[in-house]
Amino acid sequence: MLMGRNEKLIGHDPAITRGFALAHNAAYQHCDIDRLMATCSPRGGIWAGLLPPDQFVVNETHEAVRASYVELISTFKVMPPRVISMICTDWYACFEVTSSMIHLPSNQRIDNQAVCLFGNDELGTAVDMAWPLPPGARRLLRRAGGNIRSELIDLTAHETRLAGWRQGDIEQAAYGMAETGVFFLPCFDPHDPRRAEGLQGRAAYKNWLEQLFARYEVGSIAPLNFQIGDQHVFSETRWHVTDRETGHDLMFRYALVEILDAEQVSGLLGFATLLD
Repeated sequence: MLMGRNEKLIGHDPAITRGFALAHNAAYQHCDIDRLMATCSPRGGIWAGLLPPDQFVVNETHEAVRASYVELISTFKVMPPRVISMICTDWYACFEVTSSMIHLPSNQRIDNQAVCLFGNDELGTAVDMAWPLPPGARRLLRRAGGNIRSELIDLTAHETRLAGWRQGDIEQAAYGMAETGVFFLPCFDPHDPRRAEGLQGRAAYKNWLEQLFARYEVGSIAPLNFQIGDQHVFSETRWHVTDRETGHDLMFRYALVEILDAEQVSGLLGFATLLD
């Protein structure tokens, strides 16, 4: 099921959205579980993504989030983060951050870079989705000749997938998705109590799309925000769909981070909120 106004996830001053995200990120460095959890909403929400060392995480309750953080801060000491880029709106903050971590058992320093998608209610962080990138991530080479910018190749691939979503075309919407990719996505089924799903592999992603298109007829997808990073593409879109089961129209916003591995999408971080 999608969250929205009832869960107080939308309608915030972007400065407040930014403040919650930065406060939560900064709290890691104290290695104090109570201080870290104080920045999280007691209602829970969505915690999903890859955490060091490549841990597959999909949590929704306050208790599950706390357990994952206990493991994280008992293994790593996080140094002060530096934000490379950030987009803030009334319902999410998408940012790329770099920081160093000390692996406590070995005392080894690890330089970490990550792209994150955060959301909050009025009490604290309620959405925390993160994907670590290779340290010092840089724009990967693409197979292109002449003077074609690699960003345009990534843009064209993204637009191809977006056109597939608009047309309800599963193959086109899954264009460029890696066979062994890892995808964290909203649960659009209103009868499913889960707020997020973790999928592994292109076949599972295509099945997710099939269920989405079977349930909803897509009327329009309007672009709102967009950014191409060194190894990711971020997009925010507004969807108008019709529920085929009930005939009701729905409006929701969808923020999506596509993690790039050369010319394939190796990961997704997706977060959506209802507008009605």
